[in-house]
Amino acid sequence: MFIVRTVIALVCTILAPINAGIPPEPASPLSVCAFQVVGHRGTDAGVARNNTVAAFQQAVAAGADVVEMDIRLTAPDNQGHPTWVVNHDATIRGHRISRMTFHALRDLQPDLVTFREAAQIAADAGVGIEVELKPEHVAVDGLREVLDVLDKMQLRETAVLTSAHPSVLARLEPLVGSTQLGVILREPADPQAVRRFADRVLIRHNLISAEFVSEAHANGLSVEVWTVDDADGWQTSSRYGVDGVITNKAAAASAWCAANPIDPFAP
Repeated sequence: MFIVRTVIALVCTILAPINAGIPPEPASPLSVCAFQVVGHRGTDAGVARNNTVAAFQQAVAAGADVVEMDIRLTAPDNQGHPTWVVNHDATIRGHRISRMTFHALRDLQPDLVTFREAAQIAADAGVGIEVELKPEHVAVDGLREVLDVLDKMQLRETAVLTSAHPSVLARLEPLVGSTQLGVILREPADPQAVRRFADRVLIRHNLISAEFVSEAHANGLSVEVWTVDDADGWQTSSRYGVDGVITNKAAAASAWCAANPIDPFAP
């Protein structure tokens, strides 16, 4: 499985658009699904604490095409260097991440993982990586550090960097080259307006419609829906033609897709 994933990832990299002005095509799923299965902070729910090495390894074992994670910046260490760590919340055991060094935070939470460590898992497994930048205010140097990790792991062509803050995406846009940018929407937005600063939209499962997906695609945007953990949601996502589904249950999603293959000749 690892060899197959690696070969497919290499082919996708070679065929990625060279012109940075042309948005890259959505990656084809490695799973049996018509959409990419995106392991939400790793997977499966309850198997491992989310956003940890164990969770990302579980996502790969469960058949996810992509591992999704949240990253935040710590306080600078003695050399003045902050660290990107993987954590959804702004605090760990009541301590704000941005006010503590990485080593102090890891003392509080021993399984706290750095972004570099998490990216290495995706690189080794040959799966995609989707990274939500949680802070609203990030200096350009901090953004460059994220891109530097992706470069070193050879993930730039297949990675997606996401944010709920358009200002973060605007600062990233001149730096990313062919790396895709995704905006997290909590309500529908005009795809034409979104296309000016993003390559894809990530939208809540209860807000999508066939019309929204069609209009987004017409404007060159990929569509990802979150968070979908049941058969009804996977069926709707498949019927609407979404490009990716963020789920806590990658194994179950893949099993559902295998049992419900898409008929290419269906109207």
